Amino acid sequence: MINNFDILRFYLALAVVWHHFIFLLGFPPLTSIFNVFDPETAVRAFFVISGALIWESAKNTPSKRVFFYKRFFRIFPAYITVLIISVIISLVLFDADLVSVSKYFFWNATTLNFMQPCIGDVYDTHLLCAQNGSLWTIKIEVAYYLLVLVIFYIFSNFSSRLYFLLGMLSFLLHILFVNFGLFELSLSLKNQLPFLLFYFYLGSYFNPIFKRMDVRANLILFLICSLLYYFSELFYPLFVVSFVFFVVYGLPLYFNINKYGDVSYGLYIYHFPIIQLFISLGVYTSMSHYGAAFFTIFVVCVISYLSWHLIERPSLEFAKRLNKGSKSNAVNRSRIN
Repeated sequence: MINNFDILRFYLALAVVWHHFIFLLGFPPLTSIFNVFDPETAVRAFFVISGALIWESAKNTPSKRVFFYKRFFRIFPAYITVLIISVIISLVLFDADLVSVSKYFFWNATTLNFMQPCIGDVYDTHLLCAQNGSLWTIKIEVAYYLLVLVIFYIFSNFSSRLYFLLGMLSFLLHILFVNFGLFELSLSLKNQLPFLLFYFYLGSYFNPIFKRMDVRANLILFLICSLLYYFSELFYPLFVVSFVFFVVYGLPLYFNINKYGDVSYGLYIYHFPIIQLFISLGVYTSMSHYGAAFFTIFVVCVISYLSWHLIERPSLEFAKRLNKGSKSNAVNRSRIN
């Protein structure tokens, strides 16, 4: 079915780039189409999209091995690449010590970014010393993939019921600890999978429902959820979900941007270290606020385009070859037996 998942992911990734750029440069708010939502809403929308697409992918994937290969080679090749680039830049341009670099690479390669977000005193004079403040969501995504792997392929007989229970438990935790503040929790703890899983669940649950609705029904439901959110923060998750699926299925227009490459993931993981490097090198010194912003977006888009064609797409093609090889071996073994 025709949908706008790709253009929405592209827009959300650019919104994150825009907001991080303004924050890291300490600029006042700049008027743009990316101010419609804050970066927190953009990230939550990404989780809804992941829930919709990954659960559907699991349903259409015959084995856990195939599912694992697809997810692993979609995330980690570019992820490890951005870590290596950060390490090389820190060593070559900033004379970072090997101990700090090694700690950074180890902890971030395991997606435990909070253990070592910075490399020594590199970027120590910036608003944040973090090499890549966007990577914290990757561990959430990876944890969700592993959860789907366990639920769908190991507990396959009652996967939907188990998924529902976990989703509702996550929503309850979010209501009690985030909305009502039952206990004081750090922001870092609130941004972990137990408190965010329900966004993924809502995405997977509502995706087939919205897919069957026409444009008018999508618009009406989006307006209702927006109105409810206006009166109460409790309806924020439903607002995010309705926004995502209104854009995906409710717009009368279809935007096919993937013919140029799927650059949204690259936009998301490469922009932060690029901005940090440009700040340190004084690239933005003589630029206007908007000039610096659009120059950054251009550079990040180019690098993301190259990443897709040189790293991400070849990695996905390699995963397909692995899966075909696994199928061939399984067929050969069955013939022998």
